Amino acid sequence: MPARPPRCPDCGSANVRPIVYGEPPLSLALQARRGELVIGGCVIMENSPDWDCADCRRQFGESLGKQSETAGR
Repeated sequence: MPARPPRCPDCGSANVRPIVYGEPPLSLALQARRGELVIGGCVIMENSPDWDCADCRRQFGESLGKQSETAGR
């Protein structure tokens, strides 16, 4: 993923959060509760989105062959 989140392709907002896949550890679950990221679930598809716009809720971006974002598994 890029160092800075991209702007939303629908509304142009910079208020974009990463989507994390896999079973999150407590630290990531707490970040999600604070709205810093979005938990995408355990099933990761090739076209699963990478980003969630906090303003318009559009989910976008996809990485072929993505891996779980959770550390320490």
